[in-house]
Amino acid sequence: MSNSALTSAFLAPQIDPFDHYWQRDNGDLFASAKSGMATALDPDFLAWAARNTASGGTGRPSIWPRDPITGQQTMVTLQAVLVQWGLYASLDSRKAALKAEIDAKAEALRSALITPGSGQAMEYQEAQAQASAALAAPQGASAALYPMLAASIGLDLDPETGAPATDVLGVARAIRVAFEGWLAAGAAIRRARLLGKAAVDAAETLPEALDAAAAIVWPRLA
Repeated sequence: MSNSALTSAFLAPQIDPFDHYWQRDNGDLFASAKSGMATALDPDFLAWAARNTASGGTGRPSIWPRDPITGQQTMVTLQAVLVQWGLYASLDSRKAALKAEIDAKAEALRSALITPGSGQAMEYQEAQAQASAALAAPQGASAALYPMLAASIGLDLDPETGAPATDVLGVARAIRVAFEGWLAAGAAIRRARLLGKAAVDAAETLPEALDAAAAIVWPRLA
């Protein structure tokens, strides 16, 4: 059963998904307003039931959705309904989504530094390897020995002269400077990502988790 089918089966159009309740057959009650469990005696639930009845509703929570195969009422089946509104059935599921967003942001920043593609990555790796080898043994550096470097002669700027490189050593120096810049930026992105995810993990409430994700200071890329 699709999310839309689950929604039509368990959520009437007049219901506000951000302020609603779902109930399992065993009495477990989920409150979307706090992304957590409630009880039938909670003041918030009683107030919601009164408001719902006054607005023409039944004053009762919706039936907790079931797995279409097993018939079980689980957090997964509830999440399938909630996710379309950006709601989460538990703090852990919201944390997982926040951490996925953090990883995606980090990847977007990394992608701004490099050209995507596995072939392109192999090219960068080979150029870096040739640059390291050429700089380690400059006396033997030649275009024939380092074809990946030779391909950039006249294109890459030699950091020693500020002009286009005239030999493979100039290209190697340009690659070394670019690689060092990438390392610094990559390390900063990695630290921001890991610190942010750790802070989300440590959060004990939904607001704390949201604040932790929002507080991440991502590095500014030149």
